[in-house]
Amino acid sequence: NKKNCRAEIKSLVAKYGDEAEKHLFRCLITFVDFTSDGRNTGKDGLQLLMQEANSLISKPKFASILCFAFENQAAKMWPSAQMLPQVAKVLKLGLVQEVVFALGLTASSEQDLQCYASQHLKNKLPELVQSYSDLNAGLEGGLADVAIEVLHMILTHLLQHTEEENGVSVESVDAFVNTLRRDFPRERVPVVLAPLLYREQEDITEDRLVPVVVSLPQSVSTLLLADVIKDIGYAATASKQEILEILKDYGKSNLNPMQVARVLGMMAATHKGLSDKSISYVGVYGEINSTSDKPVPSTWDVKVFASAVQSLVPNMNWVEVIAALDYPDFYISSPEGLSIIVNAYKTGTRGENIPLEQIYIVWAVSTRGQLSLLRQALEGCPEFSIADNMGAMVDIEPLKPHMLPEDSKPWRSLSFIGALLHLAEHGCYKEVMEMFSVSSKKYPELLFLGLIQAELYDVQLNDIQVDKFKWHSVQQELISQMMPTFLNNHPNSSNVLLYAWRLQKSLPHLQGLIMQAMEEWYTQSESLDQLRLARVLDVAQDLKVLPNMLNANLYPFVLELACLSAKREYLKLDKWISNKIKDLHEPFIAECVEFLINNAPNPAGTESTSLLTSDIVVIILSCLQPFTSMLKPDLADRLRMLLGMHGPIPSRSREPVKMAG
Repeated sequence: NKKNCRAEIKSLVAKYGDEAEKHLFRCLITFVDFTSDGRNTGKDGLQLLMQEANSLISKPKFASILCFAFENQAAKMWPSAQMLPQVAKVLKLGLVQEVVFALGLTASSEQDLQCYASQHLKNKLPELVQSYSDLNAGLEGGLADVAIEVLHMILTHLLQHTEEENGVSVESVDAFVNTLRRDFPRERVPVVLAPLLYREQEDITEDRLVPVVVSLPQSVSTLLLADVIKDIGYAATASKQEILEILKDYGKSNLNPMQVARVLGMMAATHKGLSDKSISYVGVYGEINSTSDKPVPSTWDVKVFASAVQSLVPNMNWVEVIAALDYPDFYISSPEGLSIIVNAYKTGTRGENIPLEQIYIVWAVSTRGQLSLLRQALEGCPEFSIADNMGAMVDIEPLKPHMLPEDSKPWRSLSFIGALLHLAEHGCYKEVMEMFSVSSKKYPELLFLGLIQAELYDVQLNDIQVDKFKWHSVQQELISQMMPTFLNNHPNSSNVLLYAWRLQKSLPHLQGLIMQAMEEWYTQSESLDQLRLARVLDVAQDLKVLPNMLNANLYPFVLELACLSAKREYLKLDKWISNKIKDLHEPFIAECVEFLINNAPNPAGTESTSLLTSDIVVIILSCLQPFTSMLKPDLADRLRMLLGMHGPIPSRSREPVKMAG
């Protein structure tokens, strides 16, 4: 029944965590037809979405879950100016909820969605501020009934954005703050709101940090330290004494790897451009004097922060701190952001380097965050670069090393390539393919070897049985894309292709990928360019793999390759065709008949663009002719037509091979 279903859903989300919650909300959003005011949606599904929407806004991962749900929708949910008003109408969102939904979607990576959310926020936020600033128009019971984290989110946005950005005048913001002070007097202000509402210098005793009437939801504590430090601003790390006061007030027992990781993630994302307003948000965290003569810091001093953490918690596990960066909103947008994390680790561990397995290991939650970290390391973070932290390395012995430029060094990291391949398969396909695209143009031979060896490494590392191994789509696509480079006389063509071909025992499907890529390169050319076919044959001869290629099940490509091989006297065509008939029977004859119908020259002697000579056609038909009576009627009729057009065909002395019925 309905109650049991909801209980089971709740249990699954609790069991599988953040990803399950994101998937649930996305499915619920997809399920509801917002274009029809929800009338075409099942009542139970709509009610469950309304219930989840109400609880979502007070969760610390609210923005990432909401953005994920709306960014991964079908065409019916395309961003438009009417989308958020319609969502609010269908879900019966109150004004606070509507504003918070819009605020959450401004963090979207989709530009259109972000733009419409910002515009809707600009329309609704002034209305919310005005209604709460009016003593007679607020919610019953005032603002104390609204979740603390929601108030914190709205208030922070108001204080850190200008009137032009949010549509709310300075006077209205001041009135809003005064209304909040009325509902949260100094003696019972929640700790997360205190630095925003009461900015003047004053010591506040410990018993006043926790409100008497309004209790702090447990979910606030997961992001509280990062939020508090961000609200105070760069002045928080102006000296070790100041950050120590903040950490002590927060509580030594609460200072764990997850909290430290969230602070580092916040600092990496806000290392510059943090609003100057936040500098003056002080009052409950110790002697942080923004009005002193000292110059205002322009960024975080992460070494001061890490040193303070280490002083309070000497046994802090900094490896766990790096592992805890795998949270939904983690993202690094610049090399300076990565430097913050690296410097914090080195300070906390007294000079040790971040373990590479923490960088290249599969991240379970924030694949986008891991990719952002790897991208900054690739682009040249001074404190941590891929070139200096390669882990497992690509074996470049098959290449000519002197031909590889110095800037190719990061792409010699097998660990780096392997991590990118995993990320491409788990939500970061577009971004990873863009990175691979640059590398494939500059160092195709290096990336080709890296892709192959990454799979070989994966097989060996995870003890995968060779006969059960399957290539991932990303490798197949990249190998197919790069094959034309090696077929167009690249200096390392022979070395790379021969190396790949010899891995048949370790990676049995690799030969098939290479042959398929050759076939596609030829068949996708204009008018089946014979120069390309000749190049394929030259490569096959150089690698001594022509027999393997002629055994491939790629028609009509294999037949064209066989005919060109016969012209160059690399192959006895009649013997090859007879053996194929013996092995493959009627299906092969059908391929030959179709091939001749499409490619045989006009026997009337008129102008023809055929790629076959009459001699080749006669050889093929002489091999097929003895089997005419054994074929299905339709195929036999088509063969007789060819024999009549190109005949008479001399009889072969050899007795025809009997075919299976």
